[in-house]
Amino acid sequence: MTEPKPTVYHLFGDDRFAMESFLQTLSAKLGDEITREMNTSRFAAPNVNLAALEEDSLAAPFLALRRLVIVDNAERLLEGRDDSAWERFEAFLLRLPETTALVLLEMVQPPKGRRRSKPTRLQAWSQTHSERSYVREMFRPRGPAFARWIGQRCADLGGAIEGQAASLLAAWVSEDAALADQELQKLLAFVDRSRPIQVQDVERLTPFHGQANIFALVDALAERRSAEAQRLLHLFLQEEQPGYAFAMIVRQFRLLLLAKESQRLGRPLKDAISLPDFVLQKLAAQARLFSE
Repeated sequence: MTEPKPTVYHLFGDDRFAMESFLQTLSAKLGDEITREMNTSRFAAPNVNLAALEEDSLAAPFLALRRLVIVDNAERLLEGRDDSAWERFEAFLLRLPETTALVLLEMVQPPKGRRRSKPTRLQAWSQTHSERSYVREMFRPRGPAFARWIGQRCADLGGAIEGQAASLLAAWVSEDAALADQELQKLLAFVDRSRPIQVQDVERLTPFHGQANIFALVDALAERRSAEAQRLLHLFLQEEQPGYAFAMIVRQFRLLLLAKESQRLGRPLKDAISLPDFVLQKLAAQARLFSE
């Protein structure tokens, strides 16, 4: 006897790319494109008509085994409503037929430190109704974990990327998975999947929002090439806000101070700064250009 399918799919976290990938997989099971369109509804909280949501969710699928109903920003679904609205919503969740897959996308920030965050109301409901819920935590990978994610995503797409290239791409896309995926596909097409993506490929094809110029700018400042830094700053300010340049310059000199302190104490730079090895090597060289 087959186990009953979940009627509530509760995805929570801040990884929108992972959530959308999950939705694509779930949607593909409905059938061809026309069938999927006829059996899919999508709502965005907080402006959700609960009556319409219930009607769509309780309706029978058309020429398919299931209906797919998606609620974006589910953390705001009952925002500003009293407890009676939540009680009605709970009762509605319990009435969902097995022919409906209701996907609740709850955007929440990752817990700080080692302590787990207090479950939200939706999370508490899903935990106590595990027999009809599929719950998945989806937080964005960060730091070295994001570079590893890029490597795995590249493999999933049928290619390979060198570690330093993955770290550089992670930094240039500010750990945005959707942007990283878009750039990976472009980079894989460029190398024709015949060799791993290298640092020079990323530098050549991925100048995100002035990122290439801003890194060149802060490097020029750190290496005391004032004329080049002035030229790059002028180019950068033609397209970007000065506040971003200021923040990146402050960041660069904070890193240089950490590098200088590590050198003074004779400690490995990687103990103070979590960045790719080739970036640490460049920082160490730059720090030696400044006196105590």
